[in-house]
Amino acid sequence: MAVVGDFIYVVGDNSPWLFKLDSNFILVERIALFPELDASHDFIFPKKDKPDLEAMTVYQSENGPVLLIFGSGTKSPQRDVCIEVTLGESLRVRHYSLVAFYTTLRAHTGLLTEELNIEGAEVIGDELLLFNRGVNLIIRYSLSDFLRYLNGEQVCPVPQITRITLPKIDGIESGFSGAALLPDSQLIVFVASVENTSNWIDDGEVLGSFIGILPLNQLNQSAAPECVLVSNKEEHRELKVESVAVFATNEAGCYDVLLVTDSDGAQSELLTGSLVYTDTTSVA
Repeated sequence: MAVVGDFIYVVGDNSPWLFKLDSNFILVERIALFPELDASHDFIFPKKDKPDLEAMTVYQSENGPVLLIFGSGTKSPQRDVCIEVTLGESLRVRHYSLVAFYTTLRAHTGLLTEELNIEGAEVIGDELLLFNRGVNLIIRYSLSDFLRYLNGEQVCPVPQITRITLPKIDGIESGFSGAALLPDSQLIVFVASVENTSNWIDDGEVLGSFIGILPLNQLNQSAAPECVLVSNKEEHRELKVESVAVFATNEAGCYDVLLVTDSDGAQSELLTGSLVYTDTTSVA
């Protein structure tokens, strides 16, 4: 999920569509990410074929805002994909293979094949941050280098890696599932969910989700950022929160946020909430 101007853009892990919603959460447009499919509005990819689009961010180009949408990398080559959507009057959708990129990323990080699972992305200035869920890592690239790599103008860039420790439920560490920059701040808001599964292809029991804050000045060091529960099974509200976006800033330290859930086959939900942050306390 990403907010661009007055619109909200949402992708799903098994859908061929990019959904454009207005500020009242009304669907105003479906953008075909795989136009060769000639897909119906209710089309979903079979699990074995889905691109698993799990992360999306936006950057500003000379032609206007551009969305970068990432497959999770949990199954190759189906999920080793990046889709670039240039918004504006001349909408353009371009596909790129990330097979070599994810192979190089695993080599640099030491991640096993089953540990790579990209679930969040954010652009901050000329830096691209990817959030890995299999092992909680923040993976940082120069955005310029990454874009040149996509266009075949340079070799695969080398990332900076930071291991992050997140809270547990029933002994299982939560894993990154989305992130966004808080406007006019040096803070990242992220969501992380807990799923009882032995791998990142098969779904498991959802135990709960957290929202947390990470200062940018901690990106170069291992950290255990402050988090609060959005839901857990004791509340009989086991939400698998998949993404977070900031919709508006009300005052210093107070934000309207959007959360979107993955229901693993049932109806997904779009949730609204308020986040208040001070130097010592964050409340979702």
